[in-house]
Amino acid sequence: MSNEFTHFEKIDMHSHIGAVGEPFNINQDAEKMLEVMKEYNISKSLICSVSDDLNLTVKAAAEKYPQQLIPIARINCSKGKPAYDMLEHLIRNCGFKGGKIQSLFDGYAADSSCVDPAAEILEQYGLPFFVHSGHAPFSLPWQIGLLAERHPRLKICMLHMGHGNGIYVAAALEMARRYKNIWLETSGTSMTAQIENAYKTVDPQRIMFGLDLPFHAPSVEIQKTMACQLPDEAKADIFCNNAKNLWIHCWIKKGQPTMSNTVKIHDLTVTAMMAALIFCGTFFFKLPSAFGYTHLGDSLLILSICLLGTKKSMYAGAIGAGLADMIGGYAVWIVPTFCIKALYAYTMGSIMHGRFKDFRYSWLAGAIAGGLLQICLYTMCRVPLYGPEAALISMPGLTAQTIFGITIGLTMYGFIKKLSITEQIISSNK
Repeated sequence: MSNEFTHFEKIDMHSHIGAVGEPFNINQDAEKMLEVMKEYNISKSLICSVSDDLNLTVKAAAEKYPQQLIPIARINCSKGKPAYDMLEHLIRNCGFKGGKIQSLFDGYAADSSCVDPAAEILEQYGLPFFVHSGHAPFSLPWQIGLLAERHPRLKICMLHMGHGNGIYVAAALEMARRYKNIWLETSGTSMTAQIENAYKTVDPQRIMFGLDLPFHAPSVEIQKTMACQLPDEAKADIFCNNAKNLWIHCWIKKGQPTMSNTVKIHDLTVTAMMAALIFCGTFFFKLPSAFGYTHLGDSLLILSICLLGTKKSMYAGAIGAGLADMIGGYAVWIVPTFCIKALYAYTMGSIMHGRFKDFRYSWLAGAIAGGLLQICLYTMCRVPLYGPEAALISMPGLTAQTIFGITIGLTMYGFIKKLSITEQIISSNK
């Protein structure tokens, strides 16, 4: 073997174990894998199966060669809860060190909502998510970028960095520049020049070598990086060092979520801060009226929903607004406000971040739906307190307050998005 192929220590970030049927008809077992690793100076390989029903084959190989083979769970998110349960079982009980989707084979988009629960599990355990890229319509770099945007704390490895299509490769680099939680893996890409460009223009620490055995020839994959006009230090980063740096942050004790306590503290802190802001907006920035007061709290609740998502905003809105009523002397409104603000957040959040998240104006539709629900519920609560006529008379003022809240809240959110500081304000997923 030429010294050119063995000069650098390598960590293979993407290969497969097990039988592969049509149209490939090949089989890669652990022993063949280790032969390749020894021949090309590969110290470790991350392995997964081609289909989600062969994870036990990967488990057996990794248990047999624990120093060389690192197991990654292959999951099919279109199967829903059984897939998510299997992923968590493999991580917690079987020592798997990440998850992978092949949405092209399984028939769903890489940014589909069915991927979110798997992403949340991996984020909880502090483990990376490996996502196949480079084929329309289900594994495009732009879709992976949207997934990264929804889960900014999740480390995503875009396998094949766009694969063989020049447009997709360019898009992969652009997505990795835009989203700092995307790493690029080199197997399958046909462009040495773009590997070099990725190292120079994306981030020298987020480009990693892979083989994609048994589909690609090791010598070809190695040569693509060797041919880059980069110094040896840079090639060592791509072949090995960047993978080591990623795993320093990702490897965990078997079955122990390293980030769970951090996540809980972070969530509690962010929710409490937003509840305090909603309280201040409701309690201090208010104009008394015959049936209560108008205030800035709804604007901050809408901002919370846009930034923090549904669950945290339900707590923040209910606690912040309810506390304002309690301290402000509107005791009769504490319970109604607590419930109505939570329902407002749930309604808007379910539309904006749920089934209609791909709708261009889901944020506006959600805010309007939540606002209409709030008007109806507050009016219904006023009927037994003040009578039907008084309740109806108060509707214009309540409507004006709701429109004011929507307008100011969405304006603040738009301003924050233009400043590109959304991820700095909140780094948890929606």
